[in-house]
Amino acid sequence: MSEHSWKELFPKQAAALEAAKAHRHGGQAYLFIGDSTNELMTFAKGWAQTAACTNNAPDGSACGKCRNCKLFQEGSYSELFTLSPESKSAIIKVDDLRAFDHQMILTVPQGMIKFGVITEADAMQAAAANAFLKTLEEPPANVMFLLLTTRPQFLLPTIRSRCQNILLRTNSIDYSKLVAPRYLEILATLYRGAGTHAALAASRELAALFGGLKETAEKTVDENWDPSMDELAKNDKALKKEMEELKTARIATEYAHLRASYLDSLQAWFSQRYLLAAGAPEHLLPQKEFVKLMTNAPKMPNTLEAEADLKFVETFRKSLRANLPEDLCLDALTLAICEKI
Repeated sequence: MSEHSWKELFPKQAAALEAAKAHRHGGQAYLFIGDSTNELMTFAKGWAQTAACTNNAPDGSACGKCRNCKLFQEGSYSELFTLSPESKSAIIKVDDLRAFDHQMILTVPQGMIKFGVITEADAMQAAAANAFLKTLEEPPANVMFLLLTTRPQFLLPTIRSRCQNILLRTNSIDYSKLVAPRYLEILATLYRGAGTHAALAASRELAALFGGLKETAEKTVDENWDPSMDELAKNDKALKKEMEELKTARIATEYAHLRASYLDSLQAWFSQRYLLAAGAPEHLLPQKEFVKLMTNAPKMPNTLEAEADLKFVETFRKSLRANLPEDLCLDALTLAICEKI
């Protein structure tokens, strides 16, 4: 890893952390929030090298020459431990978290810092998250935790509050890869003056897409489920029940992630439409996949209409958080946006 690559990705945030190191104000737990897990990992390793450097420059940057820096550059720093979700289940189980915690309490060699990196920290099961919270409350000496997430809303608020939150967003998420193509096409039909018929037609289609997310989640989990687990539990009622509960939990997690992608893309769509209405140049807009659909729509809103639509979207999301019926919330949203002038 180049010692400069993390600075190239997010120079302001890197400079702030280097300054913290220079003034010995570093923390023990950081939450890096971004759009790309790979970029988050690059940044985390860059900061870890800087934190571990034993001969930092006056501005706090890593020297690149001390033993710790060289070990990082060679990819052989022995006190860097990473915990990631299981590839098949896409979750972090409590047993894996406990094994990770055990590594954290082992003695740290003199002159080194131990780093515990949790990628996709939002994938921790409830039991794992609660177990890790106890570790954060009384962190071991000479240990630094680096949590990476693209979905901070799925992390316990108490975990977020015990970490220094560093925002590393590039606003370059390609939502067309996260939602059905028809989803964005439906959003393009929502504009002021479209009328009740168009609004309710769009609402029905959106409701069908949201309603199908549970089935998609079940299919994804089934495709990645290890059949040997069912075979093992076939003659053990207690184990069978445990496997059923595990599968249900995985489906719930996958469904929550899918639904969040649809809600986030809805917010991003109307936010970008507001930017367009306010005169922002197309080449500067973050969601390039939205532009063609937006500009080909029968009518673009003016700035005041686009701002009002953003408020309708926020009301919609608040209504869902209040557990109001999804189809009624969609009706209210689409009718508000397509109101006859």
